[in-house]
Amino acid sequence: MRTTEIVSIEMHAANRETPCLRSVALVGAWSALLTTLAILLFDAGIGLGASGFGVGTTLPVAASLAIAPCYLAFLSALHRDLAEHERIWSQMALAFGAVYAAIVGLNYALQLTVVPANPQAFEVWTMDFRPDSAFWALEIAGYAFMGLSALALVPALRGTRLERVAGWMFAINAAGSALGAGSYLATGNPAHWLGLASLVVWGVVFPVGTALIGWQWYRRLAA
Repeated sequence: MRTTEIVSIEMHAANRETPCLRSVALVGAWSALLTTLAILLFDAGIGLGASGFGVGTTLPVAASLAIAPCYLAFLSALHRDLAEHERIWSQMALAFGAVYAAIVGLNYALQLTVVPANPQAFEVWTMDFRPDSAFWALEIAGYAFMGLSALALVPALRGTRLERVAGWMFAINAAGSALGAGSYLATGNPAHWLGLASLVVWGVVFPVGTALIGWQWYRRLAA
């Protein structure tokens, strides 16, 4: 094959890849932004409720439900964006993330529909801090898988400074999730201080991690 033909083929492949990479950055930037905003909305709902503003549970539950699809889209974009030899980590993250989304999706859908419609019949799904609450069992299991999902990304996030900082955020979150889940398994108390502390840690470090990766995609789009 002549050199000119090889160059033509390579240029054609590059031209075909550029829109694909831009699509990945577009999906990644938006999904990272929406994941971050949904977590911050959850934080705001919890903060307002704790301050006595009476917002109820609808806002934080709806925000939490929105996190799941946004986070899966974020993981999908990151998986496509990584080099081939790094995708084993993002594939693991997607697998754990899918389990997280399935668990919390069911849990929050019930909280927004049938549970408030007939709380006596679905007393076992109460959001009260009770040891026999199925809601908290699923909640803790779901976010344990989310912690595993983000932790799986850490070995792949070592390229830029933003990626490394995001990796540290996800690692800190995973440590907090492990402590929270461990305290629940050991005590059966969903209101154990380690569990509540792990929720605070997640509400702070996780949106920082997703925002940093999203900012990197945004800079690529703006270039």
